[in-house]
Amino acid sequence: MRNLVFFLLIVVAAKAGAAETAEWLRHAERLTGESEAVRERAIRRLKNVPGLEGQLTIALTGPDRFLAVDVIATLKLKNLLPLLIDLSRIDDTGTTYLAMNALMDKDNAPLLTKLYKDRLLANPPPALAARMVIIDTFGRIGFQLAAQELNQLYSRGIYEVKSAVVAYARLRLRAGVGIEAHSEFLKAALKSPYQQLRLQALYAIKDLPSAQQSPWRERLETCVGDRQEKVRELCLTVRNSLD
Repeated sequence: MRNLVFFLLIVVAAKAGAAETAEWLRHAERLTGESEAVRERAIRRLKNVPGLEGQLTIALTGPDRFLAVDVIATLKLKNLLPLLIDLSRIDDTGTTYLAMNALMDKDNAPLLTKLYKDRLLANPPPALAARMVIIDTFGRIGFQLAAQELNQLYSRGIYEVKSAVVAYARLRLRAGVGIEAHSEFLKAALKSPYQQLRLQALYAIKDLPSAQQSPWRERLETCVGDRQEKVRELCLTVRNSLD
């Protein structure tokens, strides 16, 4: 049914004139890289374009799809959310996910967070850009991932995903949410061959609630001898703060 609706929207929208199509494109190009006054004027004019949603529906399947997504997000055209959800299945840039974030509200948040979580944990997972957007989104909106889910994401992820997982954990810690059961990926990050991951893990441990800090002191004994000076210094600082 949803595919049929999508097809019918395209058929109807195809009747829009070429001049109108050119009009929305001109305004869309002024949404970024311009002064605030120019941007606001472009938004006002976009709102007055006849049949805009139909034209955007067509554009989402063509070379102007990124401009169309930008317009949908800027004008918060929630009627087009189902189309974004469909297109996000093949999105390798994360653009449609950012647009869906712009349309997220209290009514559709449960739908979108479930969709995001299911895709994030799927095997095979979505494109790297999509995973990065989803993890960052969960951290910012306070969506809680379970310990085993974080451990899974870290263990099978490449460097960028591992870094995003540790950054997510720190955001949750700074929001007052403990991660006592999430320590497996932090232990792994602490021993990572990547300096940045070791630093991220130390900052996350530093943000642990006091009741959860003591088990980490022994683990920090090894990183005070880390081969990188920055890691050694931070490790010593964090270890001393746990006393």
